[in-house]
Amino acid sequence: MSYLNIFLQVVNYFLVAFGILLLKVLGYISFTHIIIIYVSYCIYVQYTSKTYLYYTKNAKNEKILSMCPELSNPDYKPHFLLPFAFQQMILSLNALLISDKPKLKFREQKVNQYGLTLYWPSFNDFEEVTDPNTPILFFLPGMTGEISDPYVINICIEGLKNGYHVCVYQMRILNENFGVDKSGRMSFCEDIDTCLDIIKKQYYNAKIYGISGSFGANNLLYFLGEKNNKLPKNKKKIEAAVSFSNPYNMEMCSRLCEGTIISTLVTYLEKKNTQKIKDSIERNPNLSYLNLQELIECENPILFDELFNGKLQGCNSATEYYRKISAIRNLTEIDVPVLCINSIDDPITPYQAIAYDDIKLNPNIFLIVTDKGAHMAFISNEKLTEFRQWNLKPAFEFLNCQKSLDCKID
Repeated sequence: MSYLNIFLQVVNYFLVAFGILLLKVLGYISFTHIIIIYVSYCIYVQYTSKTYLYYTKNAKNEKILSMCPELSNPDYKPHFLLPFAFQQMILSLNALLISDKPKLKFREQKVNQYGLTLYWPSFNDFEEVTDPNTPILFFLPGMTGEISDPYVINICIEGLKNGYHVCVYQMRILNENFGVDKSGRMSFCEDIDTCLDIIKKQYYNAKIYGISGSFGANNLLYFLGEKNNKLPKNKKKIEAAVSFSNPYNMEMCSRLCEGTIISTLVTYLEKKNTQKIKDSIERNPNLSYLNLQELIECENPILFDELFNGKLQGCNSATEYYRKISAIRNLTEIDVPVLCINSIDDPITPYQAIAYDDIKLNPNIFLIVTDKGAHMAFISNEKLTEFRQWNLKPAFEFLNCQKSLDCKID
């Protein structure tokens, strides 16, 4: 994609902003006018932004809501100075987002020889939790989620503060030691299952709760409806889960973003990751069917998924791959409590893909939809001088309710 095309996309994405700047250049308005317009819009957003809650009304869910005030009456307002999605997304990648800024240390655990890895965070001043009865928070970040990312650190901190033994799952395709067995294939669902088995063997008495974001949220919910639901109630690998900015329908999200600045960004990140695992692909004979040069030169994320992720999953096309792994495929089969939080102004997982109908058919799922919040951000207006993620409040309130003995409702 040429720089001119990228520039035109940016202009189109920020059309109003460019229009205002043009008026400034032409001398029709001053910087004072621009500030007044911006502050006026910030005020407008505060008064018009709404939050919606969808759930099935029954005794069990009403009991949960009675114990969860943030969930029962969600009211998210974006930070006053951050009314636009791009502002929230930029800050979500900034260390300013990290709550209280404590330092963490991570213990790395290699699950297998193919790059599957778990990271166990703990506060520097405290030893890692070793009690086999401590509930575990199994965290699945997004497609590019690293343990150094602010939103990842923030969720780890909140998990530790809420009394969980936190475990961060890293997809093998993000690991420099990426590989596959003789079959030449892999499955996100099977990888999650493998990691949970390892955790269960180490902490056999601990209950596991899931929390996830973006592509990781899609994979977690897919697992819940594909494998976890087939286990008896007292043998569940995941007891309850939270999903942030879930794409639900991977094909729809990819098609809606095609040709946009988001598509350009995703392409850049995918090519960056390809460079990271380049050596692993070259030296693994089980991956000889991958054309590394095609992947490095690829300028389209849908084509990239066809050439890389799709082939790894044994699919012949991107469409087949999306339909195979999308959470929407089995949302109605999930049989443990789940809270999903999405934003209408999310440019990466567009609101059109939110699976309202399937969620309404499943009495185990709560869905919060906010007007603002962008992708994995939800930075709130609770304090003007602080940047905090509002979504963590209802999320941990919900998870804490599920682990509470008072909330074990048949």
